[in-house]
Order: sequence, then C-alpha cells, then structure tokens
Amino acid sequence: MLTKITDRQVTYKQGATGSVVRNLGDKLRESVSVLDFGADSTGSVNCFTAMTNAWNECLATGKDLYIPAGLYVITSENSFPFGRVNGLPPADLLDCKNITIYGDGPNTVLKTSTIGGGDVLQINGSKNLHFKNLKIESVISGSASGSNGVSVTGGFDNLTFDNIWCENLAFVDKGTYIDGGSALSIQTPDVSTVTECGTIKATNIFAKGCAIGFGYSLDLVKSSTNATSISVDIVAEDCREAVVVSAGEATAAISASWTMGLSVKAQAINCMQDVVAARAHGVDIDCQVITTKTSAARILSYKGTKWFATDTTDDVSGLQCMYAHLSHIKLTGNKGECGSKAQVGGAGAGSSGLTGATYKSTISVDLAGTSVYGDFGEINSGGDITSTCVLIAGPNTAAPSNGHYLPSRNNLIVYGQTNVLDELWVRGAVKFSTADGLVTYGGEVDFDDEGIIVKQKNASSTDTRVLKVMSNAGTLVAGFRNDGGLVSQGRSTAASVATVKQVMPVYDNANTLIGYIPIYTSFA
Repeated sequence: MLTKITDRQVTYKQGATGSVVRNLGDKLRESVSVLDFGADSTGSVNCFTAMTNAWNECLATGKDLYIPAGLYVITSENSFPFGRVNGLPPADLLDCKNITIYGDGPNTVLKTSTIGGGDVLQINGSKNLHFKNLKIESVISGSASGSNGVSVTGGFDNLTFDNIWCENLAFVDKGTYIDGGSALSIQTPDVSTVTECGTIKATNIFAKGCAIGFGYSLDLVKSSTNATSISVDIVAEDCREAVVVSAGEATAAISASWTMGLSVKAQAINCMQDVVAARAHGVDIDCQVITTKTSAARILSYKGTKWFATDTTDDVSGLQCMYAHLSHIKLTGNKGECGSKAQVGGAGAGSSGLTGATYKSTISVDLAGTSVYGDFGEINSGGDITSTCVLIAGPNTAAPSNGHYLPSRNNLIVYGQTNVLDELWVRGAVKFSTADGLVTYGGEVDFDDEGIIVKQKNASSTDTRVLKVMSNAGTLVAGFRNDGGLVSQGRSTAASVATVKQVMPVYDNANTLIGYIPIYTSFA
C-alpha cells in the first residue's frame, strides 16, 4: 500500500554555509506564479481568469507575482487585472502592498487581442505596486479605440516600472487625434473629486513603433493641488512622438509657482516628433535625438501607412513647445531632414491668470540636420510667443527667429558665441577674460558710490590705454591712458596761445603725442 507524502513532509536545504532545513511546502509557497492558476503561456487560451485569480492571491498575501517567459493573451477583457479599480476616480487608492509583478524580460509578453481596444496594463487608482521585466503588445480588430501599453489613471502613488518593452501597439486615427498607441501614458483625474496623485518612477522603458513613447496629460487646476513627482527614463524608436506633455486651458486660477514635478530623460530614434509640450509647468525634459531615416520614412507607422492621414514631411520636427512655464527643455543630436528643428511659443492660458507665452523657461536646441521652415521658429496658438526666457541655439542650430528678440520679450538669447540680453542687472564687477577664458582677465567694469568704474588689468605702463572708443569701422577715435592722457582723433587747427596755466597732452590713435590742450586761468 502506497502512503501519500505531502510537500510539508519533504525537507529542503540550501547548499550554503549557515542554511537551515525547511519543509518543501513553505519554500514553494514563498512566491506565486501565474502558472499556479492555470495561465496559458502559449498565447492560445484567454488568460484573464487565471491572471485574476493569481492577482487576488497576491493581494491577499502580499506576495510578488511571477509571470514566466511565454505569451499571455487576453481576449475577453480590455486589460489585465493588475492594479485596476473600477470607477474613475475611485474613492480611495487601492493599497497593493508593494507587490512586484515581474517576468523574464522581453520573453514574457502580455498581449491584448480585442475588438474595441483598451489598455494592456491600466493601473487605475492604485498605490504601492511595481512592474518589471515585461513586454507589452496589443492588436485590435475594430476601429472604436486603440490600446495603450501602460496607462496610469484615476490617481496613483508609489508606482514603479522597470525594463518594460512596448512594441507596435494598436492605435486608431480619429482625424484630429490618435487614440491609443502610447507606451506609457499618465492621466490625472479631471473630475471634481481629486484623487491622490503622488510618485511614479519609470526606468528603462523601451517604446518601438508606438504612436507616443511617453505621454502625460492632465487637468491644470485639479493637478495643481497635488504634490506630484514623476520620473521617466525612456528610449522611443520609430514613434510618432517620443515625449508629449499636454493640458487643456485652465478653467480657474492656478499658482504662478506651481510645477508638475515631471522629469524626463529620453532618447528619440527616428521619431517623427521628439518633444511636444503644451501648457507644461515646471517640467524638466532632456532628449537626445538620433536620426538614420528620411523624413518620408518617419511619418509612417509600423503598418507602413501614415500615423495621421494628413501627416506630411513638413510635420517632422524636434521640438513643438506651446506654453511652457518654469521649465527646462533640452534637445541635442541630429534631426536630419525636417520641417523645423524647434518651434517655441504660446497657447491660450484660459482662466489661469497667467501668461500664455512660454515663460521663465530655458529652451536649449542643438540639432544637426536640414530644416525647411527654419531651425528655431515661433509658434502662437493663442498665448503670444516667449517672455523672460533663456533661449539657446547650439552650434548646429541657427539663431532663434526675430520675434524672440523683441525687447518686450525680455529674453536672454544665446547663439553660438553671441549672447543677447535684455534689461540685464549685474551685482558686482563684470570681468573680461583674455584668451584662456577664465584664469586671467584683462579688465573689468564696476560701480561705486560715485559712478561707473572702468579698469584695465594687463599693464601699469603710462602709455597703456585704459578705455577705448571705436568707430563703426573698428578704428580707435578716442580713449584714456593710464597716466590720464587723452587719446583723440577729433582735432582742428587753431591760433597759437601765448600763456596758459597748464596743458593736457593729446595722443592720436597710434598713441603718438600730437600736442597739448591749453588750460586757461580765465577767459573772456
């Protein structure tokens, strides 16, 4: 007669110094696998029920959830069940107990195959939840809506994503916008009850063939009450847009000092548009642009057709910035053939009480390539252009267009070796360096209680000219020497004078003494 032996009667011991004997049952139950609940890893069977049961077990026990290498397909629902709370927004965030859902990298594929689309991972109203080492795909058979890869909605806090691959996500051209197709999408609640929006950290996000690599859309007024911190590190390849930050016009006043708490580091490879910022407050975006394809190839999706039916090569651009406040946006690299490398300006501010121009922001563009309509242009969607900004055009980018230079803009413009400043205030001396650029300097302009001081630092000899005045042709016309002598080309003939109290020497622009100016004791 056979005796049944349970897993708790079988012992297990690590083969290492200091390890202890345990029963096999406890060891096996340390983690949860979706295969424990009958999930099919071949892609041939709908996995929604198995995934739901596995997720519920982890929520109850606080254990991590392992999804081994394989293809897991959902057909009956629009999204996998992880971190999804019904209702928008939920009354409270679901505490997911710091569960980590993890796979075997791009060999673990989560895929939705639906008619009406949806988001493969829709994290709605959840906190303390983590994902890593997963690949995400989607297909649709209808045209009602597309599918995002990872979509965070309904409030969030303490969410992390690491090593997430999204490829060729389903999207629908709606004529005026693209539905779905975003690798990572974050949307803050836009309803009257504001749910908590805290921290998200996304690292090693890989988006290939997606309509949008990373997209952040929000309601300005409601989001301005949250202390949000979002950090994203993404590589976007063959996407229509690598990074998008967008919001509609404000429906009420918002603080001039508010920031979204968003930091993005991106690499955009052969994307149609690299960075789009529309009403972005306090964002920090650093994007490296790499281009190996023609502009005609970059307006095509993975389907071989245009992302938008109306897209043309003129729409290929590095930066489209419409209203950025207190932000830092930097693009470097090579844009290749494009309509424009950068267009910076404004959009309607609504009832925010703030300017609609790009304001108190630093915009830096250093992109090689050839543009049709100019490298660094202006765009005005109803909120003026720029105001009190630092605009930097690197060596590979032409100077910003004329509108940015207007005195009323109060912009500091840096182009190559040239700086354009407006209403500059300086505290302390302005020092001028010599050829080494820093270690030594040749002179300075300063101010004391009496007036402006000009001081040369290179030589103490009496014939060294301290201050020079040049003509428009670059010819010295006047100046002062170290000994107080006047240098001037402005002289004419005069009758001789017999007696004077003193005379002042005058030198020409070759620093040669040419005569003296008489100083009279009196005159009539």
